[in-house]
Amino acid sequence: MSSIIELCRELRQRETPAEKLLWFHLRNRRLFKHKFLRQYPIYIDSIHGKRLYYIPDFYCHKAKLVVEADGPIHLYKKEYDKNRDEVLISLGLKILRFNNLQILDDTKTVLRLITKNLVLIIFFSSFPLAEERVNERSDVRVSKLCAMQITNCFYHNYYLLIAALINIIVLPIIRPLFHAPIIN
Repeated sequence: MSSIIELCRELRQRETPAEKLLWFHLRNRRLFKHKFLRQYPIYIDSIHGKRLYYIPDFYCHKAKLVVEADGPIHLYKKEYDKNRDEVLISLGLKILRFNNLQILDDTKTVLRLITKNLVLIIFFSSFPLAEERVNERSDVRVSKLCAMQITNCFYHNYYLLIAALINIIVLPIIRPLFHAPIIN
């Protein structure tokens, strides 16, 4: 039996047209400056001491986001996909599923949905929990430091959120008025 790395390489070689199109838009940090990996193995240790591997089509480690391009085969493996999704969600991952026709026919909407999820995940996951930090050290200076960190985090992420919202919502409305080319 081949290794998991060899299997991932083989899957990358046998990509569907929808996966190829989506990879074109996700690779090289093209989407919201986030690195995506293609056919990347994620593993868990089972209760029997074996390693179980799941290989999502696309994975962004920073956002803990999995993007799946579902072809016709997924119609026959719904139960497997459901169990797999439950395992990945238990690992703290968010899963987005798109069928191949949706990716091929409406790529812009798919990319907007992925970007929207990236923005929301990054925005809300970067707030430190001040209460946990205060409990670690019962010190007034620590709570003030946490409040400053939350404020700084908020302003930085607020800027990113506004920039993403402009790109997702405002530009598509205004762009046709000026017949401007799409900005990547």
